[in-house]
Amino acid sequence: MDWPSLFWDLLGLWFATNLEGMYLGAVVIGLRNASVQHVPFDHYFNAGLLLMNLELWRKDDVSGTIRKLIKENDFSCPTQDPMNLAGYKKTIFLSAEYNVYLSPKSMKGGRKKEYLEFHNCPSFTELINRAAILHFVENIKPWNDKNYPEREEWLQYYRKSVFKKEPLNYIERPSSLRKWAIKFASVFILNKKMRRKFREKIWN
Repeated sequence: MDWPSLFWDLLGLWFATNLEGMYLGAVVIGLRNASVQHVPFDHYFNAGLLLMNLELWRKDDVSGTIRKLIKENDFSCPTQDPMNLAGYKKTIFLSAEYNVYLSPKSMKGGRKKEYLEFHNCPSFTELINRAAILHFVENIKPWNDKNYPEREEWLQYYRKSVFKKEPLNYIERPSSLRKWAIKFASVFILNKKMRRKFREKIWN
């Protein structure tokens, strides 16, 4: 489980999923630009929240397969991409409410429409209302952005936690012009990993 998540409901049915003969239980992201090699977008899952059949995983040495894939490839998502390749056709797809994928990018424009259509939901509000798990993805998080969706809900738990006295360091979102300049400058970095690290460092 990826730690930047909110658990809003009991997970009994989630944990009761039968994974016999399968490595993983996961939620498909549902965005057309989310795919890798021969794994199509409608099979490409988010690796932040997974059910795992550890017995079969260890028996088939899936971790070894993933390490080999990482060594031999230059992935955009260094852990999620190889996990999708290793788990292709060995993954049970779970309902979207067990990993509602929240990010400023996925909640606006064409990506928002595509995401909602894939998960057969008319609005993010409805999807969030039925969510068992809210998953805060990408670099912008509810603890560093005052305008983050569902930030107030996250703050309720933060104020009750042992970390409540820790200060929250907010960041300023880059302007559209600055975003364009960063993307343009990064085009000249040929290595995908270095290009991503450059964008993340400058963005933050």
